[in-house]
Amino acid sequence: MRVIPLVSFLFYLDWPERRFIDRCIEAGNADAILRQGLTEYFWIGRRGIGMELLSRAWMEVSVEAGYLSAMLLLCDHENEEEM
Repeated sequence: MRVIPLVSFLFYLDWPERRFIDRCIEAGNADAILRQGLTEYFWIGRRGIGMELLSRAWMEVSVEAGYLSAMLLLCDHENEEEM
């Protein structure tokens, strides 16, 4: 699996780098969608949006996003009662 560094400067909306990533996401770039999905899920903590983006990246033929989505769904036990 490729190394995908999550760099904090990408979260600042007014930076040119952030706008570039946003344009890549709008264009359907699977790697950019995957990065944003990981950022939303892990760094920002918005799991619903993160999973939607990971699913979208998977639909754009990102094997990594499909694997991560499956693993996250298997490991998400938040709604289950503790045994």
